[in-house]
Amino acid sequence: MKRFFLVALCTAFLSGCATTGRSYSVKSPDERMQEIAMKIKTKYDAFRKTTTYQGPAVEDGECDAITIRAWKIDGVNEVVYQIYVKDRYFGKWHFYSDAYDEYGESLDFTQISREVESCSRGGCIYSEHVGMNVSRNYLERKADRGVRFKISGRGGEEVCALSSPYIKAVLATVPLDFSVQSSTTQAPSLQTPSPSLQEEWLRLVGQGFGFYK
Repeated sequence: MKRFFLVALCTAFLSGCATTGRSYSVKSPDERMQEIAMKIKTKYDAFRKTTTYQGPAVEDGECDAITIRAWKIDGVNEVVYQIYVKDRYFGKWHFYSDAYDEYGESLDFTQISREVESCSRGGCIYSEHVGMNVSRNYLERKADRGVRFKISGRGGEEVCALSSPYIKAVLATVPLDFSVQSSTTQAPSLQTPSPSLQEEWLRLVGQGFGFYK
C-alpha cells in the first residue's frame, strides 16, 4: 500500500510539472563567474594601509562556508591569498591541523578560531575557522578545474571544494599588477615587504582580519 501511494504521488508530481510548462535554465560557467565577481567586496583601511578583497561565502563539499580572501598592504607589490573555511559539526572537536588538496599537495594551514555554538543533552555543535594560505600561482593552476581539498585533525576530517568560476572571479577582480601606486597613499614601490610589513601581513592572516568570526 505504501509503495502504491509513493508511485501515485510521483506520477502526479511529474504530471503537474509537464502541464505547467516551466523551464529552468542552467547558468553557464561565465555567467556564474560574473555573478560571483559582482559579490566580491573590496575595502580599504586607511589606518592599516591595507586593501582587503572578500569573496562571497559558499557551501561546497562537506564544509559549511568557504571563501577566498586577499590582502594587499601599501608599499608591497604583492597580494596574499587565503582560502577560508568555517565548518560546523556535531559530536566532538575535530581539532583541524592540516590540509591537503586532491593531488597530495600540502597547504599552508592556519588555525583561526574554535567555538562551541550550542549544547543539549545529546551533545554539542562545534565550529572551527581555518585558513589555507595560497599563492596567486596556485589559484591560477586550479582555475580551469576548481580545487578539492581535505582538512584534517585528530578528531575528524572534511572534504571541501571551490569551483572554477569562483576562482576565476577572484583572479579577475584582484589586480595582477600593483606596480602603479595610488596617488592618495604615496607609498614606495617595494619588491619584498620590510620586516615590519611582514609581521603585519602574518598578523592579519593569522587573526582572520574579522571575517566570519
